[in-house]
Amino acid sequence: MQYLYDDYSETQNKTLDNDLLNNVRKLDATRYAQSYSAVAEHTWFGWYSDTWKKFLEPTRLSLITEFGAQALPDEETLKTIISLQDLWPSTGKQWRIWEYHNFQKKKNFENTKIDKGKNIEEFMENSQRYQAQLVQIAAEAYRRQKYVPVGGIFQFMFVEPWASMSWGVVDYRRNPKPGFAALARAYQPLLASLTLHEFEYHKGTQLAMPVTVINDTSQDILSAHIAVDLRCGPLVVAKSVYSATIPHDSVVAIKPFDVIFSALGACQLGTQIDLDGDTLSVNHYDVNVLHE
Repeated sequence: MQYLYDDYSETQNKTLDNDLLNNVRKLDATRYAQSYSAVAEHTWFGWYSDTWKKFLEPTRLSLITEFGAQALPDEETLKTIISLQDLWPSTGKQWRIWEYHNFQKKKNFENTKIDKGKNIEEFMENSQRYQAQLVQIAAEAYRRQKYVPVGGIFQFMFVEPWASMSWGVVDYRRNPKPGFAALARAYQPLLASLTLHEFEYHKGTQLAMPVTVINDTSQDILSAHIAVDLRCGPLVVAKSVYSATIPHDSVVAIKPFDVIFSALGACQLGTQIDLDGDTLSVNHYDVNVLHE
């Protein structure tokens, strides 16, 4: 901020932060609280640095206070932000209008390689898909590292506070983007998580995909059935069912899912946890299978 504003004062923020911290601790001294969100806790992989695959590497952080990616809102919301003549930007002036509303052109196209597509509909779909995939992969990767060393994670950001196209999984008119559903799946208290290194696979690719179950509840899940499958359209290409006991407040590695990507096109990897005929958790990942 000191480089953006001539009247920036470090003590102004510090005083406010400390006052807020002291009041929070008075309200509830049992909860962990700190006065600010440290830059070191902001893991913007796949947006400001590296790629989303960096989330799959072990972290040394016990608290992650920012991660995420931008995504356009739906077309109805976008038209309340950008005028019709500027909805498909090409000139410098038009891009400056987009950038005023938080859009980061370089990050969208150079860092993440998001495809702009042929029209605004394709651009929105590609943008929203990227955000949804990233926040799910990141959240699940950190949850798989629960207590070793991760103790808390915060996706940035939940709701966009003004007419912008930025990091919220809910736009400023309170309409959810696909990232909202992806984050909701990733944050289920009981979750069967797959470790994905790609969202596109060539036909014939064979993998032993790690399966991990995270139980944040206070209940032991005894003799649960964990189903993992690959579906391409109506066809179930591969499926495995495991039986396991998942202790409360735990992370349990299950036998890897052996899969061969033998069908082409849009497919879905899915997980489901059942107990005594009741479904406790459902998760999925959209993938694409290409020609060899």
